[in-house]
Amino acid sequence: MTDSGYPRTVREWKRGTPLEEAPLVFEGAAADVSVGGSAYLDRGCRYEMRVRSLTFYTSSHELAVDGGAFAPVEVPADANVGTFADQLIISLRSAWLGHEAGSLLAAPLARFMAAEDEAARGALLLSLFAPTPTCSLLSSSETKNYVIVSALEDVVAELRFWRYDRPTSSWTLERSFKGEGYASPSASAVSAEESDAIWLTSSSYTQPTTLAIAEAAAPAEQEPLKSLPAFYEAAGLQTQQLFATSADGTKVPYFLISREVTLALALTLALPLALTLALTLALALALALTLLPHLARGRAPRRLDAHAALRLRRLRGLAHAGLLGRGGRGVAREGVRVRAGQHPRRRRVRPALAPGGA
Repeated sequence: MTDSGYPRTVREWKRGTPLEEAPLVFEGAAADVSVGGSAYLDRGCRYEMRVRSLTFYTSSHELAVDGGAFAPVEVPADANVGTFADQLIISLRSAWLGHEAGSLLAAPLARFMAAEDEAARGALLLSLFAPTPTCSLLSSSETKNYVIVSALEDVVAELRFWRYDRPTSSWTLERSFKGEGYASPSASAVSAEESDAIWLTSSSYTQPTTLAIAEAAAPAEQEPLKSLPAFYEAAGLQTQQLFATSADGTKVPYFLISREVTLALALTLALPLALTLALTLALALALALTLLPHLARGRAPRRLDAHAALRLRRLRGLAHAGLLGRGGRGVAREGVRVRAGQHPRRRRVRPALAPGGA
């Protein structure tokens, strides 16, 4: 075991033989995090891989092809290494040979392993993905003939389908695929050694997680298989992506989920505003027409007496409250006589006398 408590040795064990008699084929240092080994077939190619995890983020790789001798894979210690048929797939965590951190690269494996220096290795590298200020690598998956790159462009998921043609040792970016309504799709192979069929899982702000099957050559032609239940009614909702600009000029994407703006909804929202605007313009025009004769004579109109305006408002309030009778006739309330047009609280009045009173 390593000092971290993980396996430190790789042994070759055959069924029916005691485990303690399995011969040692590879051993790491006690200071390593862990040690591992694997032997596998990859689209007709046979590989053996030995990996020493030096730290949590760095490792060293040794590779043997078709039963040959092991040789180190000359890549940065923090890079991830894999194979695809006769190609070497490299995922970078730091910049290397002109490629930025976060890149996904491919190279002919035999020629890469035989290269004598960095310049020769760099000339063999093909970029399957290069990051930008708004786009980053999320993950990658493989089918029989495709490497599917999952990227985030302004935090919107996108699948890019690279097809590999082994006879010509060439790569072609055939298509990109995005989910409908800002859905986040992810793809994995049904059987990477046998076909290009893929499982497609997608979900969005208004769509529950859905599982479908499709072909890598036509990811939009899906056959839905299963879906989680919907927990709210999403009919009539829409998702928009907007951007907020920070103090340093960075555009920060965010999403807005709202009702779809139909013609009826637009008219409902716009009509009150239009009426208010029309009324304001009409009042402004009436005021202008009222002031125009006075201004033409070179003098301003008298100010409306504030107390008179206040009395007018109060009388209107009393009329609405029913304290004034029709035609402005006075009414008696609780033995108090109110004259026509008189506010009962503005002035003390003499109580009405009962018949025979003093």
